[in-house]
Amino acid sequence: MVYISGMRTRRHLAGGFVALTLLLSGCGGGGGNDDQRAGQETKRKPDPAADKARADRINLTLADLGPGWSVDTSPDDGGESDEAFDRAFDQALAAKGLALSEAKTADADSPDFVKGEDRGASSSVSIYEDESPAASDFSVTASEDFIAVLSDVFNKAFQDEFAKDPELRGVTVSPLRFTKVPFPILGQEAFALKGQTTVRAKGQRVGLYFHVVAVRQDRAVALIFAFNTPREFPTAELQAIATKIAQRMTP
Repeated sequence: MVYISGMRTRRHLAGGFVALTLLLSGCGGGGGNDDQRAGQETKRKPDPAADKARADRINLTLADLGPGWSVDTSPDDGGESDEAFDRAFDQALAAKGLALSEAKTADADSPDFVKGEDRGASSSVSIYEDESPAASDFSVTASEDFIAVLSDVFNKAFQDEFAKDPELRGVTVSPLRFTKVPFPILGQEAFALKGQTTVRAKGQRVGLYFHVVAVRQDRAVALIFAFNTPREFPTAELQAIATKIAQRMTP
C-alpha cells in the first residue's frame, strides 16, 4: 500500500483515471463522420441488442485476471466532474480539428478491478454501425494530435484531483504525458500508450504509471486501461489481458 503524507494515493489516482476512461471511450465527439456515412451502403442492419451483448462479452472480467484481484467497490463521484472532462476534451479536440464518430450501436464498460491498493485494470468496448467509422475513430485515437490532446486534458484532470483535496496540500505532481509503446498486433490493429507521473510530498516520491491498449476487430473497438504504482504495470500481464479480450472480439 502506498501512502503520501498519510493518504492512500489510489483513491486520487483512480479519480484522475476516470477522466481517461471517459475521454477514450468516446463520450465526447462531434459526429464528424456523419456526412461520409450518408453515402455508404450498409451490408446489413446492425442489431443493437446483439451488439450490446457482444460488447459485454468482450469486456474484461475477473476471470481474466490472476489471483488477488477483486472488483473495486469504491464510490464513483461522477456528476459534474464527468461533464467538465467531456467539455474540456471536446474543446481540445475541436481546436485540433479532430472529431470522433457517434455512429455506435452499443457501448459497455467493465467493472473496475483492483489488486491490493496499487494496481488496477478495466476496459470499455464500443460497437459501431459499420466498420468504416470504427476504423476512422481508431486512426484518430492513434494519431499524435489525439495523444497530445489526451495528455493535456488528462494531465489537468489528474492535477485537479490533487489540487481540490485540502488534505493533499503540499503534494506536487509532475506533468503526465502519454507516448506510444511497442505492443503485439491483436485483432486487425492495435496500439498501446503509457503515461508516467511522479508524486512528491514530505520527502517521499512515488511513481504512478498509466497504460492504455486499444484493439480493433471489424466494427468493435476495445480499450483496456491499467495503472500501477510504484512501478509499471507488468508487460506480460497486460499483454495477456489484451490477448484474452482480443480473442473474444471475433463475432
